[in-house]
Amino acid sequence: MRPKIAYRVSGTLHLRDESPRYGVTTTVTPLSSQGSCTHTVWQDSWQHAVRTAGWWSMAALLPVTRACRYTPWPEWQGREIPAELFEAYQEAKRLVAARRFDEALTLYNRTQKHDPLNPYLRAEVASVRQRLGLFVDALDSYQGALIYDGQNAKTYSRRLWAPFMHRQRLRYLHHLWLRPDVIDVRYAYLKLLSAAKELADQWVEVDESQSKARAQALKVTRERLQPVLAERYWPEVADEVETARDYRRLTHSKWPPVVVW
Repeated sequence: MRPKIAYRVSGTLHLRDESPRYGVTTTVTPLSSQGSCTHTVWQDSWQHAVRTAGWWSMAALLPVTRACRYTPWPEWQGREIPAELFEAYQEAKRLVAARRFDEALTLYNRTQKHDPLNPYLRAEVASVRQRLGLFVDALDSYQGALIYDGQNAKTYSRRLWAPFMHRQRLRYLHHLWLRPDVIDVRYAYLKLLSAAKELADQWVEVDESQSKARAQALKVTRERLQPVLAERYWPEVADEVETARDYRRLTHSKWPPVVVW
């Protein structure tokens, strides 16, 4: 991870009568300055205790290393990363590599509880949902990633249809220079939109095998996405829509947007 200074990581094992019985106290000490941080974990086996202590140690060191500059950790530089977040993310990546997508999705959802505004985590959740064939859910996750990458849906839609040399587009180049990994999120979003047939089928068709809870959740997701997508891509479909009434119905807005070509 290339920390700026050297650190010493030491551990002490504990055993007690009450459950959980197996404990590890980990201490991270910088060699070039005074002070240290200590954390104790208890688990039901030595293996789990040592593994959890290892996750905590890596989470404690990551914010002061170069690796924290890369996704999904840029916002955590110089801050304390929760060990639960780091562990859940690393385990989710391992499960994705093993193509155990259902289990990975559960862990990714856990990471969002600790870091709900992280656009990169949302994009990875969307990627797993897409692999599971949950295209509408994936679209919702990508939409969340687009919003939380430093702008809102309104400014994104306005810039999307601005002239090529408009100042909003030029200003966004600086945004991409500061956060180049956002390009990966947008590319993945476009790849999902390119699966037009699968996405459209899942959007309009009713799967009788779905549970009532799943069907209701899908309905809520569609209702949340509908006004955003209609407003964003209105200029492209305006010729195919007969009246402004259709636009108002889709976006719950009073008037269609004014587009500068």
